[in-house]
Amino acid sequence: MVQKLGTRLVADSTYIAKFEEGMKTGDTTFLNRKYMVNNNLDKATSQCNQVINYLIKQTWIDTKKVVFCGGSEGFTVGANLVANFNKSISHTILFSGHAGRRFEYEIFRNRQAVKDGKISAEEAQKQIDQLYKGWEDVCKYPKSVDKSFGDTYYAWHSFSTKNLDNLLKINTPLYIAYGTEDNEVTIALDYLPLEFIEKGKKNLTLKAHINHDHQFFELKKDDSGKIIDRIYRGDEVAKEWMDWLKQ
Repeated sequence: MVQKLGTRLVADSTYIAKFEEGMKTGDTTFLNRKYMVNNNLDKATSQCNQVINYLIKQTWIDTKKVVFCGGSEGFTVGANLVANFNKSISHTILFSGHAGRRFEYEIFRNRQAVKDGKISAEEAQKQIDQLYKGWEDVCKYPKSVDKSFGDTYYAWHSFSTKNLDNLLKINTPLYIAYGTEDNEVTIALDYLPLEFIEKGKKNLTLKAHINHDHQFFELKKDDSGKIIDRIYRGDEVAKEWMDWLKQ
């Protein structure tokens, strides 16, 4: 497990909840300078590359099977690392990530809010138009750690690299898992095999977990569609990709 600089390596759910709130409010208790400066795709990729390059030199490491596993933001890190930097990785497991750009989520969230009855379609469109302007400014200052909204411009721009381009560069075995209730990523990953098939690539194993969310909780719903229970299935999901590694 590779720690992000400026964060705790291990944290309980209370801390995580406060951290997520701090992301929204800009609370410096959680978003310290060390974290802000280092929170970008380049640094995360470099850290993982450094760790793997160290490990493969150790006598107790079997270099015949070197696996990178990353989820959510780590999905983007893994796609970048394996496609462009580290040739020692023999197998890649990615989960709960996007085939497109991270910034797309901000647009998706507004459209989803309309469907959920939280805002009007007109209000959503206004916010989306503002997001286009925001993205224009991000692209103008792509490595700024002083300009931010939630994350720094550097974080937004780097983590919004188009994952599909990197995924298609990977030629070693690639396993991607996601939950069908993880609405942000589902459609793009549902379409992913079309891209691999068109390119004649056969190294992708894609596993959709029905009624699972971003963190692989299985959602139980009543007849009206309201969620009435959430059951953690992460260990079972992980067992499936461990079984895949044995094949």
